[in-house]
Amino acid sequence: MTPARILFGAVALTCILHTPALAQPAPAPTPGQPAPIPYTIEPAPGAVPPPAPGAVPPPPAPT
Repeated sequence: MTPARILFGAVALTCILHTPALAQPAPAPTPGQPAPIPYTIEPAPGAVPPPAPGAVPPPPAPT
């Protein structure tokens, strides 16, 4: 094997291993099991909310 082939194989293997799996739909609950509870991630108390996408940042405060 040439060094180029070894390098190509190493890069290809790394890419394959680091590629996340495609998102799979959640399986339907089987009878007799409770349904999963949906939840939301809430910001920590005192956290500054992130700006909305496309929002213009406010001008800097005068010093």
